[in-house]
Amino acid sequence: MGSGGGSLEVGEHAPFQMECVEAALKFRCEQLEVRLERASSRAVKLLQKLPQTINPENLEELRRLKTTLVTLESLSDTMQELLEELLDDDDEVAEIARFFDVAGDFRDIDPVDPSTSLAPSTPSTPPGSSESEALQSQFSLWVEGPPAGEREIDLVEDLFEYYYQRCAVNFTEAERLLAGMRDLEESISVVLSSRRYEVNRLELILSMASFAAALGAVVSGIFGMNLRSTLEMSVIGFYGATGFIAFMCISVFVLLYDYTKGRNIL
Repeated sequence: MGSGGGSLEVGEHAPFQMECVEAALKFRCEQLEVRLERASSRAVKLLQKLPQTINPENLEELRRLKTTLVTLESLSDTMQELLEELLDDDDEVAEIARFFDVAGDFRDIDPVDPSTSLAPSTPSTPPGSSESEALQSQFSLWVEGPPAGEREIDLVEDLFEYYYQRCAVNFTEAERLLAGMRDLEESISVVLSSRRYEVNRLELILSMASFAAALGAVVSGIFGMNLRSTLEMSVIGFYGATGFIAFMCISVFVLLYDYTKGRNIL
Protein backbone atom coordinates (compact mmCIF):
# COMPACT_ATOMS: atom_id res chain seq x y z
CA MET A 1 0.00 0.00 0.00
CA GLY A 2 1.09 3.55 -0.54
CA SER A 3 2.62 5.77 2.08
CA GLY A 4 0.11 8.59 1.64
CA GLY A 5 -2.53 9.80 4.04
CA GLY A 6 -4.71 6.77 3.31
CA SER A 7 -2.24 4.18 4.55
CA LEU A 8 -3.20 1.93 7.42
CA GLU A 9 -1.82 2.62 10.83
CA VAL A 10 0.07 0.07 12.92
CA GLY A 11 -2.24 -2.61 14.24
CA GLU A 12 -5.03 -1.92 11.72
CA HIS A 13 -6.22 -4.41 9.13
CA ALA A 14 -7.75 -3.78 5.72
CA PRO A 15 -11.26 -5.14 5.04
CA PHE A 16 -11.40 -8.71 3.87
CA GLN A 17 -12.79 -7.72 0.46
CA MET A 18 -9.89 -5.34 -0.10
CA GLU A 19 -7.42 -8.07 0.82
CA CYS A 20 -9.08 -10.38 -1.72
CA VAL A 21 -8.81 -7.74 -4.45
CA GLU A 22 -5.19 -7.07 -3.57
CA ALA A 23 -4.40 -10.80 -3.56
CA ALA A 24 -5.94 -11.18 -7.03
CA LEU A 25 -3.99 -8.21 -8.40
CA LYS A 26 -0.79 -9.42 -6.77
CA PHE A 27 -1.22 -12.93 -8.17
CA ARG A 28 -1.83 -11.61 -11.68
CA CYS A 29 1.13 -9.21 -11.58
CA GLU A 30 3.47 -11.87 -10.22
CA GLN A 31 2.30 -14.28 -12.88
CA LEU A 32 3.11 -11.76 -15.59
CA GLU A 33 6.47 -11.00 -14.02
CA VAL A 34 7.43 -14.68 -13.91
CA ARG A 35 6.47 -15.15 -17.56
CA LEU A 36 8.40 -12.02 -18.50
CA GLU A 37 11.46 -13.30 -16.66
CA ARG A 38 11.30 -16.59 -18.55
CA ALA A 39 10.85 -14.76 -21.84
CA SER A 40 13.85 -12.57 -21.01
CA SER A 41 16.00 -15.65 -20.39
CA ARG A 42 14.89 -17.14 -23.70
CA ALA A 43 15.68 -13.86 -25.44
CA VAL A 44 19.22 -13.78 -24.00
CA LYS A 45 19.88 -17.35 -25.18
CA LEU A 46 18.46 -16.56 -28.60
CA LEU A 47 20.64 -13.47 -28.97
CA GLN A 48 23.69 -15.66 -28.40
CA LYS A 49 22.73 -17.82 -31.39
CA LEU A 50 21.28 -15.31 -33.81
CA PRO A 51 22.09 -13.87 -36.26
CA GLN A 52 25.35 -15.89 -36.39
CA THR A 53 23.61 -19.26 -36.59
CA ILE A 54 20.53 -18.99 -38.77
CA ASN A 55 18.67 -22.29 -38.99
CA PRO A 56 15.02 -23.40 -38.90
CA GLU A 57 15.17 -24.24 -35.17
CA ASN A 58 16.41 -20.79 -34.14
CA LEU A 59 13.96 -19.03 -36.44
CA GLU A 60 11.07 -21.08 -35.02
CA GLU A 61 12.18 -20.19 -31.48
CA LEU A 62 12.23 -16.52 -32.47
CA ARG A 63 8.69 -16.78 -33.82
CA ARG A 64 7.39 -18.47 -30.65
CA LEU A 65 9.13 -15.92 -28.44
CA LYS A 66 7.61 -13.03 -30.37
CA THR A 67 4.15 -14.58 -29.99
CA THR A 68 4.68 -14.95 -26.23
CA LEU A 69 5.86 -11.35 -25.86
CA VAL A 70 2.90 -10.02 -27.85
CA THR A 71 0.56 -11.92 -25.52
CA LEU A 72 2.30 -10.61 -22.39
CA GLU A 73 2.28 -7.08 -23.74
CA SER A 74 -1.43 -7.32 -24.45
CA LEU A 75 -2.22 -8.71 -20.97
CA SER A 76 -0.16 -6.02 -19.24
CA ASP A 77 -1.75 -3.31 -21.33
CA THR A 78 -5.25 -4.61 -20.56
CA MET A 79 -4.64 -4.60 -16.81
CA GLN A 80 -3.03 -1.18 -17.01
CA GLU A 81 -5.97 0.28 -18.91
CA LEU A 82 -8.47 -1.30 -16.49
CA LEU A 83 -6.74 0.17 -13.44
CA GLU A 84 -6.34 3.50 -15.18
CA GLU A 85 -10.06 3.66 -15.90
CA LEU A 86 -10.81 2.89 -12.26
CA LEU A 87 -8.43 5.59 -11.04
CA ASP A 88 -9.88 8.16 -13.43
CA ASP A 89 -13.45 7.45 -12.28
CA ASP A 90 -13.80 9.10 -8.87
CA ASP A 91 -17.35 7.83 -8.44
CA GLU A 92 -16.26 4.25 -9.03
CA VAL A 93 -13.41 4.57 -6.54
CA ALA A 94 -15.80 6.06 -3.96
CA GLU A 95 -18.28 3.22 -4.57
CA ILE A 96 -15.54 0.60 -4.09
CA ALA A 97 -14.34 2.36 -0.93
CA ARG A 98 -17.91 2.48 0.39
CA PHE A 99 -18.32 -1.23 -0.28
CA PHE A 100 -15.13 -2.03 1.62
CA ASP A 101 -16.20 0.23 4.50
CA VAL A 102 -19.67 -1.37 4.69
CA ALA A 103 -18.10 -4.82 4.64
CA GLY A 104 -15.90 -3.85 7.55
CA ASP A 105 -18.91 -2.51 9.51
CA PHE A 106 -20.91 -5.63 8.66
CA ARG A 107 -18.40 -7.75 10.54
CA ASP A 108 -19.10 -5.70 13.66
CA ILE A 109 -22.83 -6.56 13.76
CA ASP A 110 -23.89 -8.54 16.79
CA PRO A 111 -25.74 -11.63 15.46
CA VAL A 112 -27.67 -11.93 18.73
CA ASP A 113 -28.85 -8.34 18.98
CA PRO A 114 -30.25 -7.26 15.57
CA SER A 115 -30.62 -3.71 16.78
CA THR A 116 -26.84 -3.31 17.04
CA SER A 117 -25.70 -0.27 15.11
CA LEU A 118 -24.08 -0.97 11.74
CA ALA A 119 -21.86 2.08 12.02
CA PRO A 120 -20.55 4.09 14.96
CA SER A 121 -22.35 7.18 13.72
CA THR A 122 -25.73 5.45 13.25
CA PRO A 123 -28.42 7.46 15.07
CA SER A 124 -30.45 5.73 17.75
CA THR A 125 -34.02 4.65 17.07
CA PRO A 126 -36.47 7.48 17.78
CA PRO A 127 -38.83 6.89 20.68
CA GLY A 128 -42.15 5.44 19.68
CA SER A 129 -40.98 3.80 16.44
CA SER A 130 -41.69 0.16 15.97
CA GLU A 131 -39.07 -2.56 15.92
CA SER A 132 -39.82 -3.33 12.26
CA GLU A 133 -39.08 0.24 11.26
CA ALA A 134 -35.80 0.10 13.16
CA LEU A 135 -34.80 -3.11 11.39
CA GLN A 136 -35.79 -1.63 8.03
CA SER A 137 -33.69 1.44 8.76
CA GLN A 138 -30.71 -0.69 9.72
CA PHE A 139 -31.10 -2.83 6.59
CA SER A 140 -31.34 0.22 4.34
CA LEU A 141 -28.18 1.60 5.88
CA TRP A 142 -26.38 -1.69 5.31
CA VAL A 143 -27.52 -1.84 1.65
CA GLU A 144 -26.81 1.77 0.76
CA GLY A 145 -23.90 2.18 3.14
CA PRO A 146 -22.56 5.35 4.68
CA PRO A 147 -20.61 7.69 2.43
CA ALA A 148 -16.98 6.68 2.13
CA GLY A 149 -14.50 8.95 3.83
CA GLU A 150 -11.33 10.37 2.30
CA ARG A 151 -9.25 7.85 4.20
CA GLU A 152 -11.04 4.88 2.63
CA ILE A 153 -10.85 6.46 -0.82
CA ASP A 154 -7.12 7.06 -0.36
CA LEU A 155 -6.66 3.42 0.58
CA VAL A 156 -8.37 2.22 -2.57
CA GLU A 157 -6.51 4.72 -4.75
CA ASP A 158 -3.17 3.72 -3.23
CA LEU A 159 -3.98 0.06 -3.86
CA PHE A 160 -4.89 0.58 -7.50
CA GLU A 161 -2.05 3.05 -8.07
CA TYR A 162 0.55 0.60 -6.77
CA TYR A 163 -0.56 -2.24 -9.05
CA TYR A 164 -1.03 0.19 -11.91
CA GLN A 165 2.66 1.05 -11.62
CA ARG A 166 3.59 -2.63 -11.55
CA CYS A 167 1.51 -3.27 -14.66
CA ALA A 168 3.16 -0.29 -16.33
CA VAL A 169 6.60 -1.74 -15.55
CA ASN A 170 5.55 -5.13 -16.94
CA PHE A 171 4.16 -3.50 -20.06
CA THR A 172 7.37 -1.51 -20.58
CA GLU A 173 9.51 -4.62 -20.12
CA ALA A 174 7.40 -6.66 -22.56
CA GLU A 175 7.50 -3.81 -25.06
CA ARG A 176 11.29 -3.55 -24.72
CA LEU A 177 11.81 -7.28 -25.25
CA LEU A 178 9.43 -7.30 -28.20
CA ALA A 179 11.25 -4.37 -29.78
CA GLY A 180 14.54 -6.24 -29.32
CA MET A 181 13.15 -9.32 -31.02
CA ARG A 182 11.87 -7.22 -33.91
CA ASP A 183 15.29 -5.61 -34.29
CA LEU A 184 16.82 -9.08 -34.26
CA GLU A 185 14.39 -10.18 -36.94
CA GLU A 186 15.36 -7.18 -39.07
CA SER A 187 19.06 -7.94 -38.64
CA ILE A 188 18.40 -11.55 -39.70
CA SER A 189 16.61 -10.25 -42.78
CA VAL A 190 19.65 -8.11 -43.61
CA VAL A 191 21.99 -11.09 -43.19
CA LEU A 192 19.79 -13.28 -45.38
CA SER A 193 19.60 -10.55 -48.01
CA SER A 194 23.39 -10.30 -48.00
CA ARG A 195 23.68 -14.05 -48.46
CA ARG A 196 21.20 -14.00 -51.31
CA TYR A 197 23.23 -11.23 -52.93
CA GLU A 198 26.40 -13.33 -52.68
CA VAL A 199 24.61 -16.32 -54.19
CA ASN A 200 23.26 -14.21 -57.06
CA ARG A 201 26.73 -12.76 -57.61
CA LEU A 202 28.25 -16.22 -57.78
CA GLU A 203 25.54 -17.38 -60.19
CA LEU A 204 26.27 -14.43 -62.47
CA ILE A 205 30.01 -15.12 -62.46
CA LEU A 206 29.39 -18.78 -63.29
CA SER A 207 27.00 -17.75 -66.07
CA MET A 208 29.67 -15.53 -67.62
CA ALA A 209 32.24 -18.32 -67.35
CA SER A 210 29.80 -20.76 -68.97
CA PHE A 211 29.21 -18.32 -71.82
CA ALA A 212 32.93 -17.95 -72.42
CA ALA A 213 33.42 -21.71 -72.33
CA ALA A 214 30.53 -22.16 -74.78
CA LEU A 215 32.33 -19.91 -77.31
CA GLY A 216 35.42 -22.06 -76.94
CA ALA A 217 33.30 -25.15 -77.50
CA VAL A 218 32.03 -23.62 -80.74
CA VAL A 219 35.58 -23.14 -82.04
CA SER A 220 36.66 -26.60 -80.94
CA GLY A 221 33.58 -28.06 -82.60
CA ILE A 222 34.51 -26.41 -85.87
CA PHE A 223 38.01 -27.88 -85.70
CA GLY A 224 36.59 -31.26 -84.79
CA MET A 225 34.64 -31.58 -88.06
CA ASN A 226 35.98 -33.76 -90.86
CA LEU A 227 37.73 -30.96 -92.74
CA ARG A 228 40.44 -31.59 -95.31
CA SER A 229 43.19 -29.38 -93.98
CA THR A 230 46.65 -29.81 -92.61
CA LEU A 231 45.88 -28.29 -89.19
CA GLU A 232 44.55 -31.50 -87.68
CA MET A 233 47.72 -33.27 -88.70
CA SER A 234 50.04 -30.63 -87.27
CA VAL A 235 51.18 -30.65 -83.65
CA ILE A 236 51.84 -26.92 -83.75
CA GLY A 237 48.34 -26.37 -85.11
CA PHE A 238 46.83 -28.36 -82.25
CA TYR A 239 48.65 -26.41 -79.54
CA GLY A 240 48.01 -23.17 -81.35
CA ALA A 241 44.27 -23.81 -81.62
CA THR A 242 44.09 -24.91 -78.00
CA GLY A 243 45.92 -21.81 -76.82
CA PHE A 244 43.74 -19.59 -78.96
CA ILE A 245 40.54 -21.13 -77.60
CA ALA A 246 41.75 -20.77 -73.97
CA PHE A 247 42.87 -17.18 -74.57
CA MET A 248 39.55 -16.34 -76.22
CA CYS A 249 37.51 -17.85 -73.32
CA ILE A 250 39.53 -16.00 -70.70
CA SER A 251 39.34 -12.74 -72.63
CA VAL A 252 35.58 -12.99 -73.05
CA PHE A 253 35.15 -13.74 -69.34
CA VAL A 254 37.37 -10.81 -68.31
CA LEU A 255 35.53 -8.44 -70.63
CA LEU A 256 32.15 -9.53 -69.27
CA TYR A 257 33.40 -9.27 -65.68
CA ASP A 258 34.75 -5.74 -66.23
CA TYR A 259 31.52 -4.73 -67.95
CA THR A 260 29.34 -5.93 -65.04
CA LYS A 261 31.68 -4.30 -62.54
CA GLY A 262 31.56 -1.02 -64.42
CA ARG A 263 27.76 -1.11 -64.41
CA ASN A 264 27.68 -1.99 -60.67
CA ILE A 265 25.92 -5.25 -61.44
CA LEU A 266 28.40 -7.25 -59.37
